[in-house]
Amino acid sequence: MAFVSNFCTYRFVMWLRRVLLPVFLLFLGAAQAQALAPGASLRIQPEPVPWRLSGVSGVSGTEGFRFIGAVDAIGDDPANLPFGQLPGPPPAEADDAAAPGAADAQAGIHGGPQVLRIDPVLRDGWLNIDADVHLPISGDLRHFAERGVTLYFTADLEIVKPRRWWFNSDVVKERLTWRVVYNALTRQWRIGTGDLTLPEPSLDDALSLVRNIRGWAVVPASELDVGEHYVGRLRVRLDTSLLARPFQVDALNSSAWALSTPWKDFSFSISGDAPPR
Repeated sequence: MAFVSNFCTYRFVMWLRRVLLPVFLLFLGAAQAQALAPGASLRIQPEPVPWRLSGVSGVSGTEGFRFIGAVDAIGDDPANLPFGQLPGPPPAEADDAAAPGAADAQAGIHGGPQVLRIDPVLRDGWLNIDADVHLPISGDLRHFAERGVTLYFTADLEIVKPRRWWFNSDVVKERLTWRVVYNALTRQWRIGTGDLTLPEPSLDDALSLVRNIRGWAVVPASELDVGEHYVGRLRVRLDTSLLARPFQVDALNSSAWALSTPWKDFSFSISGDAPPR
């Protein structure tokens, strides 16, 4: 009896399937035909429209906000850009209000680094050296400095008293080193010698102390003989020996760190009633 009952149930289910499935398909086809009939309204969901907020770009819609990237509020129209390209910032305008400062001091000078002028002066009982140096900074070196790498610039000075029948007598062999560093937290440049440092607004302003040497006292005037002829030379260089060890290794293989002026010769003598010339 159980076998007969199960067989009858199976036959009934198969009969319902054969009857109801065609009816369902018939109703489904009728519904689609009514939707596509002439005069019927067909609704198309518009795609999300790109929109821009000050500082960010996103896509509007019911799925929420999707961050794309930081852009400026003024730029190209997103509709006119190729697919996948973000609107870019507006072109940078020239800063007409930039202070001339160091730019005027180096105006009209081209070529590599060089010492432009050396002026030995007697002042307060000392022989002082004033000098102007053309010291251009490459883009790579500026990049390292802006990332917080401390730069060291050294001025080497040698003064001798020539002797006709013997070796020259060394009078001065001095070295002056400046340390230039950028603090990313305070966004301030500092330059100094030894423990004394001065704040500067930019790298070029900091380097003005290196490019315009003033009042470098090198030897007491009492150690110089009146009427004697003295010969000296000066150069300014990027001192890679004071860099951190990883940068010292890099300086051996990169020309970006090779910054040095050639030696510049000068001569002077001391008279009893006149400053050195």
